[in-house]
Amino acid sequence: MKKIYLVKQNNHVEAFFEKPTQYDMIVSESEWIAAGCGAYIESNKIILGKPDIANYVEKRQCAYPRLAEQLDMIYWDIKNKTHLWTEKIDSIKKLYPKN
Repeated sequence: MKKIYLVKQNNHVEAFFEKPTQYDMIVSESEWIAAGCGAYIESNKIILGKPDIANYVEKRQCAYPRLAEQLDMIYWDIKNKTHLWTEKIDSIKKLYPKN
């Protein structure tokens, strides 16, 4: 399970997949996705969530693996004659169907 390190910088929240030098909050990737890939600052505390995320496009974009990870999945699918990338994308599309 990947961890995401949320960092406050200039009163904004940044998310990182790799450990930065200083961080304010660590969450799992699934928690980040469940929160709509969003976080905000309230009273100098990081709050998970993005209440304005409403449509399936934004939810899918949030849930899709990073592009480099997708390309790696496609490469290994071709090499191993598997369908992991397709299954991952299909599961996201099923989780967040078009309205």
